[in-house]
Amino acid sequence: MKDNIIPCLNIIWINGNSAPHYKRATALAMNQIVGNIGGIISGQIYLTHESPRYKTGQATVLSCCLASWVCTWLQLWLLSKKNKDKARKVVVSEVDNGVGDESIHFKYQL
Repeated sequence: MKDNIIPCLNIIWINGNSAPHYKRATALAMNQIVGNIGGIISGQIYLTHESPRYKTGQATVLSCCLASWVCTWLQLWLLSKKNKDKARKVVVSEVDNGVGDESIHFKYQL
C-alpha cells in the first residue's frame, strides 16, 4: 500500500506546478515515460554473472538516487527563487504578460 504513495505525490506536485493545461499534460506524460523506462533499464543493469552482489546494478541505482536527491534540492531552490522574483514583481506592480505558470501571480508549490 505505501509503495503507491510516492508516484501519486509526484503527479499531484506536477499538476500544481504546471500550467496551462497543455503544459501540464506534457509534463505528466514525460513523468510517466521516464518512470516506466526504469523497468527497462533495471533488466539490463542487474547482470546474472554478478550474482548475488550485483555491483553494477547497485552502483547504478545508488548513483541515480544521489542524482535524484541533488536534482530535488536544485528544483526546490530554483522554484523558491522564482516565487521570490514573482513576489517582487507583484509588489512593484509590474505588468503581467505571462500565461499559466509564467504569470507573476502564479505561485509554485514547494
